[in-house]
Amino acid sequence: MAAMASGNTFKMALDKSAGSSLGYWQMTPSANISRMLARVPGCDWILLDCEHGDLDDRDMRECVPAIASSGASPIVRIPSTEPWLIKREIEPWPLAPVSIADLHLLTIYGV
Repeated sequence: MAAMASGNTFKMALDKSAGSSLGYWQMTPSANISRMLARVPGCDWILLDCEHGDLDDRDMRECVPAIASSGASPIVRIPSTEPWLIKREIEPWPLAPVSIADLHLLTIYGV
């Protein structure tokens, strides 16, 4: 697997003083699609919809590195807000070190 890109392109895109962020909402389970979308010039992020899409845990674990290694930020929409599920989904990835408590505050208050 290629080394994951450094930096959070999603966060950097949000911090831009002007301009837009380009991203894609992926509901199809394919690391090849993730890689192709992430390589579109200007792509900042790809959201993997595990709640309403056809992606399961295995698909998500294949798509996240494909996105990150192509330079875009992977974002995962999880199927539920159960703490055990959130922990299972974020534990393998050193991309955004946060605790469950921080995630809970983020989802409620956006801080």
